Amino acid sequence: MHDRPNIHELLDVVQAFLDEEIVPATSGRKQFLARVAANCVRMVDRELTVERKHFERAWLGLNDLFGVEPSPSDRVDRSLGVTGRLDLLCERIQEGDLDEDSEHYNRILAFARARVRDKLEVSNPKLLAADAERGIE
Repeated sequence: MHDRPNIHELLDVVQAFLDEEIVPATSGRKQFLARVAANCVRMVDRELTVERKHFERAWLGLNDLFGVEPSPSDRVDRSLGVTGRLDLLCERIQEGDLDEDSEHYNRILAFARARVRDKLEVSNPKLLAADAERGIE
C-alpha cells in the first residue's frame, strides 16, 4: 500500500483523463465507450468507498434472516460469505419458504430494499438523490 497517490486519487486521474481528454476528442461509438469507461471508474471508486459498510449491512441483515454467523475478516471471504448466504436466500424464496404469508416476509422485503439502495449508491447515486428529494426511500 502506498501513501500517495492513493487508490481514489489514481481512479480520479483516470476518470478525468477519460472525461476531459478522450471524450471530447472522439465521437460516435468511441466517445460512448469512453463515457462508459469513465463511469465504470467512478463506480469502482464509489464501491471501494462503501464496500465495507455495505458488507456489514448485508451481513447483519442475513444474520437477522438466518441466524448469527461470525463475520469474515478477509475481503475475499466477506464477498464469498455474502454471496453464499444470498444464494441460500434465493433458494428459500424459490422454494416458497419465504412467500408473503411467511413470518419473515417483511424482514426479507426490508433486506431486499436495503440491498437495492446499496447497489444504487454505487451504480447511480443521482437516482437515489432524486428519489430522496421526492420523498421516496
